Amino acid sequence: MTDKTAIINAAQKFAAKGLIDKAISEWEKLLTERKDGNITNMIGDLYLKKGSEQQAKESFIKAAELFRKDGFYHKAIAIYKKVLNIAPNDVDALIALAKLNADRGLIGNAIENYNRAAEIYHREGSTEKATMVVEKMLHLAPADTSTRSKIAYLYFRIGLRERAANEYASIAAICLEKNDFEKAKEFYNKAIEYDTKCIPALTGLSNIAVKEKNIEQAFTHLNTALSYDPNNIDILLTYSKLAIDTNKIDDARRALVLLMTSSPSSIEARKLLSALYINEGHPEKAWEVLLPCIDTASNENKWSEADELMHYFKDLQIKPVKQRLLRICKAQGDDYTISNALKELAVLNEDEGSDEDAYQLYKEALALNPDDKAVSEKIKYLEIKLGIAEPLIEERPTATDNNIMLSTEEPFLQTNETSSSIQTDKVLIEEIKEEQSLQAGIDDDLQALFNQFEKPKEKTVNYEAHYIAGLEFKQKGLMDEAIGELQVASKDPDKMQRNSTMLALCYVEKGSYPLAIAEFYKIIESMTPADSTYLHVKYELAKAHLNNKEGDRALQLFSEIQAQDPDFKDVSDKVASLKRQTAPSQEDKPKPKRDRVSYI
Repeated sequence: MTDKTAIINAAQKFAAKGLIDKAISEWEKLLTERKDGNITNMIGDLYLKKGSEQQAKESFIKAAELFRKDGFYHKAIAIYKKVLNIAPNDVDALIALAKLNADRGLIGNAIENYNRAAEIYHREGSTEKATMVVEKMLHLAPADTSTRSKIAYLYFRIGLRERAANEYASIAAICLEKNDFEKAKEFYNKAIEYDTKCIPALTGLSNIAVKEKNIEQAFTHLNTALSYDPNNIDILLTYSKLAIDTNKIDDARRALVLLMTSSPSSIEARKLLSALYINEGHPEKAWEVLLPCIDTASNENKWSEADELMHYFKDLQIKPVKQRLLRICKAQGDDYTISNALKELAVLNEDEGSDEDAYQLYKEALALNPDDKAVSEKIKYLEIKLGIAEPLIEERPTATDNNIMLSTEEPFLQTNETSSSIQTDKVLIEEIKEEQSLQAGIDDDLQALFNQFEKPKEKTVNYEAHYIAGLEFKQKGLMDEAIGELQVASKDPDKMQRNSTMLALCYVEKGSYPLAIAEFYKIIESMTPADSTYLHVKYELAKAHLNNKEGDRALQLFSEIQAQDPDFKDVSDKVASLKRQTAPSQEDKPKPKRDRVSYI
């Protein structure tokens, strides 16, 4: 076994006599049995005394790592500082020191270490490493404006102007939360100085202009932002809300329609557009706009959200509304509200002549509230009308007590307890008998002749129900079932474009591109180029051709769209890409610079 005391005494004597190498050799004997941070540090000091800086640095790094693993962070920090005294540009030591400082809560020291490391990486041309270090700084101080200013400047120094601009915009947003408008404007303008297309800065300046009651300036900033990013959901929403608040209803509607075209799933946009329609007295239009959101919320069992969206439509007397109200009531309501919803839907079915559906709904309502006499009477009436029960009861008045005697197989005397219900039955019977007497007055032979030529009454197709069912199947991924329902719905003469478009999109999702193409052409033929959705349908048609490996036809359609609206979606990129595929030797010609105009 090693005599540790003898080795230490020998090492100290050698060091005192200036025999550094022998002293180091003695200390290293102790490291063969166990790694020790203190001994490794002493060896580093001896190498440094000898003038061997590289060996000293290596020993110090080993010692710092040993101290760190053993939890002696303050010793590790002291050793890394010794390393940096030898090699100030050692990024590994700087980053290790930064991590230790961050772990001990010394955030300012850690940021300073990372800052030096990023500068060194930048000087060495290692942009990617510099960026990684800057992002670590950002993680340490997300709300410190001074630190973030350094980070923004570092981004600029390493050539990342767009990141620098976004960072300045983030700093401005922090200032804006503190109502420091002047500082916020300063940083937003700094962001635009680095990147004129910095959307957060433009929208931030618009927000400040609104707070300062400068509405025209606010719209100017938003229009500039939209000219750079016309389909940006956040900008369009901000624009729409501002237009509504300032009573620019037409501008708001155009922005919302554009937003729904580019982002159909935006609930916020649909709520705003729906509110506009309701205020203008068009609840049916509002219903069509919000219906997909209501169905999505219901399908995801978000019943409170679905109920909130239904708020404006509870008095709208159409079956799709009542059907959804019933579904929501069943999910979250009590028996009373469910019963009322059932009766409301039953009345609408009766009005449309759907007596069987009305009958089943009334029966369901009566099961929840057996004492509801009005519903019970409705059921009796419908049972007779539908032939479920036959009106075999006849009136037979008596000469005594002014009572009414009714005859079945055996007559019985009416009691006072049954007088009310019999009077009700009399009304029902009179209605049925009146219909029967009218029919009996027609000559039988003549009626038979009429019946030869009478066409059977065509059953009304509920296209909306088929459309809704198709959407539900599509959301569940049942494409064949969705297509079956939407094929029926597409025959709706009033909503052919909407229903056929959804059918075509189902064909696309299934990969049946020829069928999708045929459906899109049918839609296009029913439209004119002036229709608001004409380019959108044509764009989907072009994509279907592209997916069907018909690049030439796709290029032709994309080119036609580009000729009508060069800024439509990514049509310019599509055209350029397809042209490169067909003529790879040709270089893309630079696009002429277009004057910026107000987008909306």
